[in-house]
Parts: sequence; structure tokens; C-alpha cells
Amino acid sequence: MSGLPCPLRLATRPLPASLKPVVRLPPRTGPFGAFDTFGWRWGPNLTIDENLLRLALVVRFNCLRVANYTSGRCSAIMARPPRQLNETHVDIEVVGFGINAPPRFAPRRVAHETKVPGVRHFFQGAANNEIHSEMQIIGRCAREGIPVRGAWFYIALAPCWDCCKALVAAGAARVLFKGRGRRAPKPMKANSREQLFAEANDMAWVHADFSEEREAYVDAMWDAYKQELGLDRAAVKAQASAEPL
Repeated sequence: MSGLPCPLRLATRPLPASLKPVVRLPPRTGPFGAFDTFGWRWGPNLTIDENLLRLALVVRFNCLRVANYTSGRCSAIMARPPRQLNETHVDIEVVGFGINAPPRFAPRRVAHETKVPGVRHFFQGAANNEIHSEMQIIGRCAREGIPVRGAWFYIALAPCWDCCKALVAAGAARVLFKGRGRRAPKPMKANSREQLFAEANDMAWVHADFSEEREAYVDAMWDAYKQELGLDRAAVKAQASAEPL
């Protein structure tokens, strides 16, 4: 259909009242079906970018469902660029979810107790045993035959150097991230090597503006989830599972 707006224009502006989003989340029977979205709902007055970034931040709560895991909590989602189907509807497909977690979501204690022959114990330990959220998505897509090329990633934090290289190698077209800071934005290094590398390889690198409303939304989602189950944070963690998500 000629004359339709490009994906970036669709994603960065609130949809007009004449356009309705058709939001497709990963099916429950698929490889990402065990992830919880904790009651996330589409915000009709927000942009596509803002809606999907909020979803990525809410998905981070899945880190608390991993038994004995206490390291960094980051999360990401992979989506197809939005496309206008016709004069009244826009297709928004979320393909996959990822969180920072040990391989196959193994308990941190198990990973710590596993010894690799020929490697000094000093280098093994429990620290930094997780795979980052972006890598989790890329790896699971590789196993399931899901293409990553051209996809957009929404991430809680800026991708690290290794994740940036993996995203470029996998063919991701765009990454949008919140960055650090909950009560106030923390400055980021201008033109980091990750950004320079991404842009040199035609992967858009977008740092979302800080938003108090976004932070309040995520906090409210977590509080609502706890109240629904009658649990506090410690009790939620106590119910964490060693089973793979």
C-alpha cells in the first residue's frame, strides 16, 4: 500500500486516533512463552517506542523468578519494525523476551559449584555467570530458527561491548535503551565505542530520554503484582524456581 509512513515515523509519534495497534506478543506455546509480562497493557496515548520500552522494563521482573540469582537485572525484548497494515491498523509484533540470567536459567548456586577441569577455581566462582538479556534472545532465536536480521531491540540498559558486537553480527537494525538512573538520569559517555561501532554498521543507537512517568509506571506495576499475590519482595524471591523459563 503506497504512501504509508515508515517504521520510524510510526514508532516515534503517538498513533492518531484513526490507527489502532494490533499488538502480538510471543505465543504461550512458543520458546518465549514462559516469560511473565506482569499485567503490562498498551498505553494508547504513548508512542510505540515508549510502550515497548516500558514492556522491556517490566519483563525485568522475571529475574526475580530465577532461584538463587542475585546479579545484575537487565531485560530486553525483540520486536519487528512496526508496519501499517491498512488505513486503520498498525501491526506491532514482539518476537521475544530476554533477561540477565545464568545459562538456561540455572540456579546461581549450581553454576558456582560446577568446576571446569583444567581451569583454576579463582576464575570460576559465581560472579558474572549470567548471559546478558540480548544474548539470551539471540541465542534462543538461533536455536529456534527465528530470524534476528532487521529486528529492533528495546533494552533496560545500554548494550555492553560484547552484546553490541553480537547485535550487529546478528543483523539487528535498531536498539533503544533507557540507561541508568531511577530518580534522575545519569550522564552517559558521549559517542561511546558501542555507539560508534553500531552506527558504523548501520544499527541505530537510541538513548531514550529519562522519564519520571515511566519510572513511576514500572514501580506501580511491581507493587500491583505483589499486592495481587499478597507477597512482599522477599516472598516473591523465595518462590523462585530452578526450572528453565
